[in-house]
Amino acid sequence: MRGRIYLDKEKDEARRFIAGGKSYGYVSEKLGIPKSTLSVWFGKTLRGPMNNETVRAHLKRIRPSAAAALRKRFIEIGKKQDEMVLERVLKALKEIPFRNKDVLRALLAMLYWAEGSKRGSGIKFVNTDPDLMHLYISLLRSCYKINENKLKVVVHIHDYHSEVKVKNFWSQLLDIPLTQFNKTFIKPRSKTRRFRRNFMGICLLYYGDTSLRKEFAILNSMLKKRIVGA
Repeated sequence: MRGRIYLDKEKDEARRFIAGGKSYGYVSEKLGIPKSTLSVWFGKTLRGPMNNETVRAHLKRIRPSAAAALRKRFIEIGKKQDEMVLERVLKALKEIPFRNKDVLRALLAMLYWAEGSKRGSGIKFVNTDPDLMHLYISLLRSCYKINENKLKVVVHIHDYHSEVKVKNFWSQLLDIPLTQFNKTFIKPRSKTRRFRRNFMGICLLYYGDTSLRKEFAILNSMLKKRIVGA
């Protein structure tokens, strides 16, 4: 069966579009002529006869869509990588015996090794990250039967902070009463650094038991030898 017969007028109109830099897709949508037909008509003659002006116009037209397509591709790749990472992490978590207190003590000791004080009396853990502080106090309470009255808190803030707000924040997060907070250290605001929004200062959590610090040190030393050797 013979297909549609196109008039010379339609063919001339399609030629003008293509000579002006329009794509086969654009012409096909505009005139209702299949791209395969356009390719047969102009594939060897008019495909690409663009001057500098039409080239610039063509690039200007396609760059936004190309950039959008590239961004979409990167997002899709990122999501796929995130899913793979999440799957790998969830699989690994299933193998970790979190109910084993020895495992939790190892995590606590290594956390203290990274952020805790190695000198002085008792144990001192200092950080600005609420999640890290919460993890530390949770592990400490889970692994040891501590005397809650020996917990002391000192917050370091700038003069633009609300001392009441900051102390209440750390008190609720750590579940330590305000009566166990020592005098707040207030530092003058720096003239060169920017104001950090939602920043609750530096929190120092002290527990008066030097034997725990010694235990953390020994445990970390043994863990290092087990993991990496001497």
